Parts: sequence; structure tokens; C-alpha cells
Amino acid sequence: MKFMIIGRTATGKHYLAEKLAAKGLTVAKVYTTNTDTPKEACYPEVITDAQAAAIPPETMFSMASEDNTSTFMLLTDAAEADVIILHPDDLTRFNEAFPSEPLHIIHM
Repeated sequence: MKFMIIGRTATGKHYLAEKLAAKGLTVAKVYTTNTDTPKEACYPEVITDAQAAAIPPETMFSMASEDNTSTFMLLTDAAEADVIILHPDDLTRFNEAFPSEPLHIIHM
């Protein structure tokens, strides 16, 4: 079972994920090309466009991005994590990518 934290921007998703990580749960690592992303715990790791382009698309779960940047997690990281942070628009696609995974949804 995975804890799926969903919500719009600035609703406390990363704060809650940080608290769950402090309790020993693993949070899926997310990557982004958005250089304005905060450099705090449980936020996406900022990478360059070239680094993102070097990752095979079939190995990633691409996420909604309102600013034309690339945001994604590796499918292997998502499979191993206890906690996933998603925008609400990504929930259905995540469920399609992991159809047999039970999800406990926390909507912020």
C-alpha cells in the first residue's frame, strides 16, 4: 500500500511527506527541470533539460507541470516508495501505471 498525497500547489503536501519520512517511510524521488523549485526535503530534485532528455521515457512517470517544465519520477522509485506526492491531475494515470497497487489517498 502506498500513501498518495495529492493536492494543488501550496497545500502542505511536501510538509506532510517530510513528517512521514521522519517516521521511516520512503518518499518517491521526483525530478524537475523547474529551476524555481524549493531546495527543501521531499521537493523534486532540479536537473537540467539535457539530463532529463537522457532518461528513457519508458522508465519514467511524467507528471503535470503548469509551467512547461519536465517533472517526473522513475517508475522503479515509484514502485519502491511508501509515499507518493502528486498533483490531482496525475492520480488516474498513476493508478493506470500501477493497477494492482492499493492506494491510501490523502487529499490536501
